[in-house]
Amino acid sequence: MQPSIIELTTNLSAATLSINNVSDALGLNGDGPLSLQVITKLTDLLADNETLRAMVQELTAQRDALVEDGKALQQTRLPLSGREIGFFSYDGIDCCFREHESIEMAVKDAGEALDYCRDMAGSEGWPEETDTICWGVIIQRATMHSKHQPDPETENTDFDYICEYDFMGADMASGAQPKALVKSLTVPEAG
Repeated sequence: MQPSIIELTTNLSAATLSINNVSDALGLNGDGPLSLQVITKLTDLLADNETLRAMVQELTAQRDALVEDGKALQQTRLPLSGREIGFFSYDGIDCCFREHESIEMAVKDAGEALDYCRDMAGSEGWPEETDTICWGVIIQRATMHSKHQPDPETENTDFDYICEYDFMGADMASGAQPKALVKSLTVPEAG
């Protein structure tokens, strides 16, 4: 007598899925070529199922890592002296450092400097400064703090004020990693 779908479903829960349970649920005893073919096919399907389960676990882990990277990226977008993390381009030909509000603007500016070098390349080759052209992310910058009038008893009074400079901006100690920021950046297509 053939088992019903309901009986098969009840007998073959995900927790008890094995070749013996499947064989028993289908009433297969291993006798005869058809029974052996079905058992062989079920064995293959169970192996495929385990492979797929492992792939899903790996993809889930990768997704979770991307979510964490996204959280880290959000943490790095802290104010830099009242401004968000910025972008820059550097043109070695003119020794010109420029700040930009977007990655697209930084890439465009650096690309224009590279185009200029390409146009300048002649019989003597590319300009020497070509390999200094770059763009990047400003995560921290030297920022003045602790500004005060000099104490005549302990400090030099030849200055109107005394101050200190330190790198400030995204707090790298908070767990925000520059690596997560860099991984998240996509370079706009040239055009």
